[in-house]
Amino acid sequence: MAAISGSEMERQSDEPFRLLCSPCKRKERNKEADKYCADCHDYYCSDCVKCHDDIPAMSGHKILDKDQVKDGTSGTLPVTPTQRCERHGFKPVDMFCQSRDNVGCSTCMAVDHRSCNDVFYVPEYVLDHDPTSQCDDFQQKMQAVTGEIEFQLQIRQREIKRLFKRKEEEVENIKQFRIDIN
Repeated sequence: MAAISGSEMERQSDEPFRLLCSPCKRKERNKEADKYCADCHDYYCSDCVKCHDDIPAMSGHKILDKDQVKDGTSGTLPVTPTQRCERHGFKPVDMFCQSRDNVGCSTCMAVDHRSCNDVFYVPEYVLDHDPTSQCDDFQQKMQAVTGEIEFQLQIRQREIKRLFKRKEEEVENIKQFRIDIN
């Protein structure tokens, strides 16, 4: 049996992280981000930030650590979009249109979703909406649906039993009728 190397183990990890390292994510690896580059607007793990610093054009970038962030939640990196829009000069994809269930950069939204009333800036939307309350609402709805399905299943099972019993009675009636005819 072949052993799994460390890099393959990271790629296979299903552990959910709040923020993923952007370069690792592009390489389909699952690593948690430890740093944030304010100039690149990307997240980096401790390994990738070393590569970032090795590039001369990027060596002067402002790299923030978890304990250097001053966004009100100490010990966490800022939540900013890292995916880039290929259509509009690689601007960050940071807008969401709820009516069309579509994401895009600010230019995409200005051009394609001009008439939409429910376009949101993703970082503000994430901060304003508590995901746990949405999960709780979803779980309550799922429990209600599950209860209704179980109720309908019980009705169907009773109906199947009733039909089998009725079938047996009718088969017996047919046998008795055949006897009477003979």
